[in-house]
Amino acid sequence: VQAALETEAGRESARYVLYRGHGALMIIATDKLGHAFTAPAAERAEYAKALASQAKSLAHQDPLPSPRRVEEALASIVSPTGDQPLSPERRLRLAVAASPGVALSSRLELYPVGLPAERALRLGANTLLGARRLSVAQLHSRIHSRFSRAQPLPGRPALDHLLTSIEFPLQWHEASDGLPAGYAMPAQSSGLTRHTSTLRRSTSALHGGDLSTPEAQEALRFDDTVRRAQANRRVLIVTCALPHVEFAAQELSRQLRIDKLSLDRLLIDTLHAQTNQIGADWRVVLQADRAAQDSVDWRRLGTLVQRAMPQATEQLLADPRPLVIQHLGLLVRYGQIGLIQTLRDAALGSQMPARLLLVPGDSHQAPMLDGAVLPVITPADWIHLPKSWLENRHRAGSEAAVAGNHS
Repeated sequence: VQAALETEAGRESARYVLYRGHGALMIIATDKLGHAFTAPAAERAEYAKALASQAKSLAHQDPLPSPRRVEEALASIVSPTGDQPLSPERRLRLAVAASPGVALSSRLELYPVGLPAERALRLGANTLLGARRLSVAQLHSRIHSRFSRAQPLPGRPALDHLLTSIEFPLQWHEASDGLPAGYAMPAQSSGLTRHTSTLRRSTSALHGGDLSTPEAQEALRFDDTVRRAQANRRVLIVTCALPHVEFAAQELSRQLRIDKLSLDRLLIDTLHAQTNQIGADWRVVLQADRAAQDSVDWRRLGTLVQRAMPQATEQLLADPRPLVIQHLGLLVRYGQIGLIQTLRDAALGSQMPARLLLVPGDSHQAPMLDGAVLPVITPADWIHLPKSWLENRHRAGSEAAVAGNHS
């Protein structure tokens, strides 16, 4: 690079020059490079500096802005007069390259270099759902694949404490029942489940079966909504606080008597089947999944996903059972959110049973997953699962009555 710059400096009409700003060193094209670069080099350098400043500001926001918000913010900066406008992806990568303290996640989020390990774990916790067991290395890999320039995660037992500090119910299990040692959700008789059962008993005793409390009314409204959705064969997005989302899936399945289905597992199985069908190596697919999203490997993976989606969609449409569908992370990662609307359209014109789509979220924000807004056409397409429902407050009266009959 130095030799090329020295050669250019000796030309009568240099095509690019070295610019020493306050941040990164930049090589700036001059108006001698071609018709696409007619703006003065100084103006082009100021544009890169403005992008870098905006990127730095966005990266330090909490929560991290969505890729769409980042794209809008960078697009608001006026490009140099006379230059061809950059594509959104090139503009984003220029902003990151010009700002040394800013990194780009695998999902095109801006974040600060050296992002604290606890925050990286909190932001990437959704990627830890769905696996039966995760080794320490696998957990590290899932977070690192998204935030490669964050602070490294610790090993055990510090990692256990970190998971507890973000209130994520992932616990270490020793090898048992043919499964290797690793992190998994609590067993039915421990952890969050046991704690919630205690809350149920205390709720009945505290309120004496009073269903008029705000918490009981909130739980009753939710219970009524999901039961009507089940009866009317609707597709309903259900959000739940991340620490409780796995237990919420169990409770929805138990109380509504419907089956659970992991969409991530379904997509992986169909991708595996497609890989076998075309005679490809599954290890190459896994390597492509870790590649940058502007790489050839990622585009090839996208082609494989497109081949697998019809089979996965058909399985979801044809399944005769009402379902709680959880683990939708790969749907977002592979740009297949449109499947949700496909399910809604099918619900209008067929006898497909109810589909409850369970995702992490809160009651104050429309459903989002990994920075992507899930399609909600009307308020009736989405409901938040309150903690009071998990505490069984909508059944406090009946539980208190049963307890009274046995006393």
